Amino acid sequence: MFQLINDILTQFREKFKREKTWRWFVCIVLGFIIRGEHRGVTSTITGLRLKPRLYNTLLHFFRSSAYKLKEIYVKWLKIVIAYAPLFHISNRLVLLGDHIKIGKEGLRMPCIYKHHQDSQNSCKAEYIEGHNFGQISAVITNGGTSRAIGLMSEIQESSTKTGGESLVVQMVNQGGEVAHALKKPAILVLDAYLIDWRELHVIAPERFQVYSRSESGMVRNSQPPLSSPLEPKR
Repeated sequence: MFQLINDILTQFREKFKREKTWRWFVCIVLGFIIRGEHRGVTSTITGLRLKPRLYNTLLHFFRSSAYKLKEIYVKWLKIVIAYAPLFHISNRLVLLGDHIKIGKEGLRMPCIYKHHQDSQNSCKAEYIEGHNFGQISAVITNGGTSRAIGLMSEIQESSTKTGGESLVVQMVNQGGEVAHALKKPAILVLDAYLIDWRELHVIAPERFQVYSRSESGMVRNSQPPLSSPLEPKR
């Protein structure tokens, strides 16, 4: 296992302009693996037993110009294709798309909005302040057991708050980027998205199919019926 992790992390060296930045990348990834709690950079410092004064150094890594995030994603996609037995249907790679809302205490952080928690988990609050993450995953299988492996994750903002693209369009575009980088025809499976198929017909690339679960009888963007005028009373 340690040799496999070392081989994978070494392949990312070419995507960093400076070796020191790549070494910090390795430290952060290892910190994500061994950390025992979810407290961001603090958990990485605690897990690796780094000096507390390196806290700001780790923060600077995420704003570094020594690498491009898109190139890191593309490299990770190629590594997954090379190492993992991915699940296909009719020679099409199966991709899973879903989102998760993560609560944040820092209200002045970028992209912090008030979100309605539509999860069916009763332990979660109905409304939270935080980020909405969209993630594309692939399916790893050995013929009997299947697991999801993350390919690309990003913060997505609702069109009602920014005036931009809807969450559905952003998710499909994200899946299209993954399929284009892998150079494979793909099937994107979305969970419980209210889809406007007129939008997807324009943005979905060729050889790219989208499936989603939605409620039966759901109608969107339809005009309400006109009410008949009241008859005068006698």
